[in-house]
Formats: sequence, structure tokens, C-alpha cells
Amino acid sequence: MKIKWLFTTLLILLMIAVIGRMVHHGAPYFEFTNAFACQLSLILLLATAFLHRFDKKLVIRWFLFVLLYALIPLTQLFTGEKVHSHAFMASFFFGSFIFCSICNLVYLIRIIKNNTVRRILLAVPSFLWFLSLIYPMMFYGYTMVEHAVFDQPIVSAIVHTNPIEVVSYLTSNYSASELVLYLSGIFVFAALLVYLAVKMNSSAAARELSAGQFVPAVAVALCCSSILAVSTVQLSNKGFDCLARQIISFANYVANSYTEFRDSRIRLAQSTVVELKNPEMKPSLFVLVIGESASSRFLQSYGYPQPTDPVTTEFLHKNELTGADLENPKSLNSINSINFTHAYSSYPQTIESLSLSLSGANQYNGKVLNEMLTLIDAARLAGFETFWIGNKQSESVGFTPPVTRIAQTADHSLFIPDSYIPKYGKYPYDEEILNNLPQLNPDRNTLVIINIKGSHTKYFERYPEKFDVFHDDPDAVINEYKNSLLYSDFVLSQLLDHFKSQPGFSAFIYFSDHGVEPAFKGDDHNVSKFTFSMVTIPFWVALSDKYVGDNAGTVRAMLDNRDKCFTNDLIYDFMLGLMGIRIESLDNREVDITSSSYSIDRQNCLTLYGKQRIDNDPKY
Repeated sequence: MKIKWLFTTLLILLMIAVIGRMVHHGAPYFEFTNAFACQLSLILLLATAFLHRFDKKLVIRWFLFVLLYALIPLTQLFTGEKVHSHAFMASFFFGSFIFCSICNLVYLIRIIKNNTVRRILLAVPSFLWFLSLIYPMMFYGYTMVEHAVFDQPIVSAIVHTNPIEVVSYLTSNYSASELVLYLSGIFVFAALLVYLAVKMNSSAAARELSAGQFVPAVAVALCCSSILAVSTVQLSNKGFDCLARQIISFANYVANSYTEFRDSRIRLAQSTVVELKNPEMKPSLFVLVIGESASSRFLQSYGYPQPTDPVTTEFLHKNELTGADLENPKSLNSINSINFTHAYSSYPQTIESLSLSLSGANQYNGKVLNEMLTLIDAARLAGFETFWIGNKQSESVGFTPPVTRIAQTADHSLFIPDSYIPKYGKYPYDEEILNNLPQLNPDRNTLVIINIKGSHTKYFERYPEKFDVFHDDPDAVINEYKNSLLYSDFVLSQLLDHFKSQPGFSAFIYFSDHGVEPAFKGDDHNVSKFTFSMVTIPFWVALSDKYVGDNAGTVRAMLDNRDKCFTNDLIYDFMLGLMGIRIESLDNREVDITSSSYSIDRQNCLTLYGKQRIDNDPKY
């Protein structure tokens, strides 16, 4: 009895300390630290022990459950990452926090007298037990299979993928027998977890309480649940400094930021002043083609010894623009090219990369997606008619990604269905875009953005049989990758031929979302296996002779900067400069490669969202 009173007194004192801290810092806006999160976890542990009369079976289950979470940092050590000792302690308290929270929820439901209501409500904690048990196993399972850490980039890749990409990834990495084995194991394991979840509910059953104990017991349980509710809100992105918590915080951040992006773009479009630098500019056409998974390390136009993009290579060489051409306009070709020699992606995954490419946020200005106007909104506010044509599925497994939201804001958007087309025998090839090109209004400034499927895995599904020409490499996957690049070269040449004949044609721009390491197969752009081939990309522009003549200063700056380092999160600034669009609140000259003030070079050029310096690339 004395022990119970001791625990009760300690619990009350801790609650008073928490409430006092909330009042002092202005709840619910107080600063949540790792230590304070662990303090809350300890309160819940003491409350649970008190409510369940220090049940020995429950203590054993608590220990085993917490151990699952406490050992998660071992997956980081296994893959060579440095882990601070406090990560283990934070993981321990985070696991305890989850266990006790669900236990107390079960307790509250168990004291309901109506059997039918109680049974229905118990389905909720059963589901929570299932989720909380399978969650830590994801970390161990992923590390065992992939020899990498289940971290934020992996979560991002999962929520941004679609069912077809999931199937492609699995079949690229595993044989049919391996998939059957893994899926069978997952099914058995899931069944075991369901059984354990039901047993966990049983172990958290409320003991019989006398009338004198009933009211105070419920009061303590409700008090703990209130603390849980407050802590859940406050811990959305803080507290429990460990990998298990960081993944949940990251998922919350992504979901919230994309929701905020949807709401903020309307506000930004209404409050931002956008205008043309030259209001008298005659109707002009700009075409931006976004490639997929094209690594410049495998392109002939960037020094690769085989003709993987022969048409582009010949075009860039034959129509290369020089400073002398600016001095003597009569020497200009009808179309003139500038190839940027050191172009990189800001991130080796599509959504992360293009979210920055198509908005004013980048690695250098510290802005986030929902704080900046998008490229399409800027063009529309400047009077451009905008088009988006994509040979990629518009939706993902998790939610609508920002790139799709940006695409859907164009005046005209078309997504070619990512489904079986009999005349191809597989999925739609990129030349299907050629059959869906829009009719343009020659009396308006126009921006056309085309997103091709390019070299997205599986590579052999990206090109027709007649482009199956490379068979020299012992690794068949690398041959397939080179074939996909060859086919993209053909598609690009067809697109350029079409648009350069359109009235008002000014510029045709091509860049890729990211590169790949094709030898890694399904992990060809997996951040946890990063190589610089995953972020080296092509980036070039074709300009009409009229555009060159009318914009000599802009063209001169591009020529001066073409051998400097460039990352594709700056495509937004490049396009604004190229199209002559000025945003009143934006001074981006130092990151605009069409400006003489451009200051990005090898020393300050970044990738992986600022975590990796391009200067570390041994093949720069």
C-alpha cells in the first residue's frame, strides 16, 4: 500500500511540474524538448503502472515492446551511420510512450459497462497495437533486405510513388520466387501481429474496482489521456530525438507542407506583383521539356564514348552559339544552342527535385515550397498561356504531390494514362506525346511544359524494339538504359522539329529531373546508396535567331556562365530570366544563370537539398 501511495505522489508531482511548465511557456505553444518528451513518457509509464496495479504480465509485455523501439538505432549503426547514445534512450521512451498511451486507452474502454459498445470500441486499440508492432519491424526488415536505413528519403519515395512504379520496383529487384517467399512471410507475420494485437488488449484489461476506487481511477485515466492529447499535438515535429520519431515527424511535415502549398499558392498569386521586363515583347513561344532519369555520365553530348544521343550531339555541335555570333548577327543560325556543361539535380528523386525546379524555393535561399510563386503561376500572371503535357501518372499512393498540383494549375493540362496500350504492346512510349501536342495561339505569349517518361525504370519498357541497339555491356540493364536514352534523343528531336516551326518560337529547353546509377537496377536513384551519377543531368537550350538578336545581354550571360555549376532547383530562376518575367519581391540575380551576376560555382554548388557539395564529385 505504501508503494502505491509513493507512486501516486510521484505521479501527481510530475503532473504538477508539466502543467506548471505549460503555464509558464504559454500552452499550447511551449517549446518541446527531447528531455521534456521523455518526462511525459515517464508520467504515462507511472500512470499506467498505477492503473493496472503493477501487473507482472503487463510489465513483461511493456519491456518487450519497448525493446523493439529501443534497438531501432542499431539499423543505423549496421549501415555505418554515427548514432549518439541519447538516440537509444529517446527510442526507449518513445516506445514506452506509445505502449502506455494505448494501454490507457484500452483501460478507459474496458471500464464501459455495455458489452456491445465496449467490443466495438476495442477495435480501435487493436488496430493501434497492430500499427505500433509493425512499425519498428519496417526498420529491421528494410535494413535486412536493402542493407540501408529506413529513413526520410525512403518514406518520401514511398508516398510519392504509384502502383505501377511499385510493381516495377519489386520486379526489378526480386525474382518471382523471392517475391512469393517475401509476400508469404509478410502474410504470416501480419497474422501473428493481429494475434498479438488482440492479446495486448486482453493484457491491458481493467481489474475489478470497488465503488470507492472507481471515480479516482477514471479521473487519473482521463488526466493521462488529456496529457497524451496535448503531447501528441506538441510532438508533431519535436521531442523524442530518434529515428522512429523523426520518420513520423517527417511524414507529418510533408502532409502539412503540401496542404499549406495548396492554400498558399492562391494567396501568393493574389498578392505578388509580376510583370514583363519588356511589355512590348511580341508573342513568343517557350518550350520546357523535363526528362526523367537521364544521367549526363551516359550521354554522348557530355563525353560518353558511345552514341547514346547522336541527334542531340550533332545538333548541339552544329548550332553551338559563340560570343563571335553575338558580335556578328549575320552569322547566326536559324536556331542556336547553348549546352551547360556542369548541370546537377538538387535531389535524386523526382518529386523533391521538380518541386524546387518549378517553384521559387531552392537550396540557396532557405525558402520552402509554400512561400514562393510557382513557375506556371508566374507565367500566367505575366500574361502567358500555359500548357502541361505529361506522359506520367498524375497521382501517387499517398497523396497528390506538389508537382501534380503545379501541373494542374496550367491553363491546359494533359496526363497521358499510364496504362496498357495495345499498339505499343507495353505502356505508352513518349512519342505518344507527339500525338497530343496542342494547338497554340500565335497572338499570345505561350509556355509549354512537357514531362516525358524518359529512362524511368524499367528501362526496357521505355523504348520500341527498333531502338534496342546496345548489347555491348555485360550488364543487360546498362544496355537497356542506353537504349532508353537513345529513344529519348529521338523524341526530343521530334519535339524540337515541331516547335521550332511554330510562330513566335523563341526557346526550347531540356533538362532532367535527376540522373541514375543504372547498375544499381531498382535502386538506381536510391538516396541511401548515393553516387554523383544520380544527380548529373543534361541541361541545354535552343534559341531562335530572333530571340538571340533581341536579348543579347541575356544570351551573353548564358554564354559566360555555361561552364559554371548549375543545379536544377534554379530552373525557375533561369526560366523567369529567359522569358523576361520580373517578380517585384524577388531579387534572384545571383542564382539566375541568365544574369551577369550569377554566382554559383563549384565551391558553393550543392545537391541532396544542401547536404552534399558538388565539389566532392571526383568527376566534376
